[in-house]
Amino acid sequence: MVLGMPRIAPPVMLTQPQSEELQRICRARSASGAEVLRARIILLAAKGSANDEIVHELSANKMTVSKWRRRFAQLGMAGSDALYRATQSRIDRSNATTPGTESMELSVYGQARRDF
Repeated sequence: MVLGMPRIAPPVMLTQPQSEELQRICRARSASGAEVLRARIILLAAKGSANDEIVHELSANKMTVSKWRRRFAQLGMAGSDALYRATQSRIDRSNATTPGTESMELSVYGQARRDF
């Protein structure tokens, strides 16, 4: 039986500004839980932690850790922002109004709120 090569997690290298930005996201009260999780995954990966260690420390899904580590290694900060931008564009589209209807916007908790 021939076994394939074991997968090796890509190394994550951070510049000082990237590290500071990720730490700011971790501290920000306005950051979503998903944003904080991504930032913490990337920070731990940059410190040299293996994916299994990150999974254990953050109680995160192994696929989530692998995805965000790989995405950051390939695309840098742009990769970590990809999901955020996709989410924002969906919210922006949901706020679009059609003629003759009331304007709606999402509250902080994601519930629709009417403008009176």
